[in-house]
Amino acid sequence: MAIGTASSGLYNPAKPGVFISQTQNIGFGTATPQTVFHIDAAKNNNINSAPTSDQQIDDIAITSSGKMGIGIATPDTKLEVRENIDSNAITISSSDSSYKSTIGNYKDGLGRYMKLSSIWGDDGRAFAFETGDGEAMTITKKRNVGIGTTNPHPSAILELSSTTQGFLPPRMTTVQRDAIASKTQGLMIYNTSVNIMQYYNGTAWVNYN
Repeated sequence: MAIGTASSGLYNPAKPGVFISQTQNIGFGTATPQTVFHIDAAKNNNINSAPTSDQQIDDIAITSSGKMGIGIATPDTKLEVRENIDSNAITISSSDSSYKSTIGNYKDGLGRYMKLSSIWGDDGRAFAFETGDGEAMTITKKRNVGIGTTNPHPSAILELSSTTQGFLPPRMTTVQRDAIASKTQGLMIYNTSVNIMQYYNGTAWVNYN
């Protein structure tokens, strides 16, 4: 069944309105619905074949198993959001839009990566990661990272806080230490061959006395 938008009143697949396929898929703006419920917001999908990836970027689809795709007609998970590269796919904002977090896929000279951004109107926490036992890690707007503390000191790039646990650096033998490539000044390890902390001063490994 189809409800078209042509001026003659006949269904025009090039200008689809509502379409129900033989498999009972319902399409809005598309004559080729790929799932039980498929919206083509830009009305640019192929008339007689499945839409291309570029055509799906403005689509919304719900599958028979309850999976929802935004920007993709065949989602693999309960919710899959696809957007063009170097674009934010998801935004979570407050009612006045002054507090906003975004998630997107980007690409630079090092390759592709996921970008999670937080835009707040104050200098407090930008990100808070929680486990079942409470907040585990905090990142402030000034890029101070705190583990075990919700308020890392502003002079510290990283603050670890605990009264029951310690800091455990990488542990390795002398042979493994010497196999580290492209060592940088200040690199630190615990040498299990001699049971001592060591750091690299730019030319040699030095023991912590």
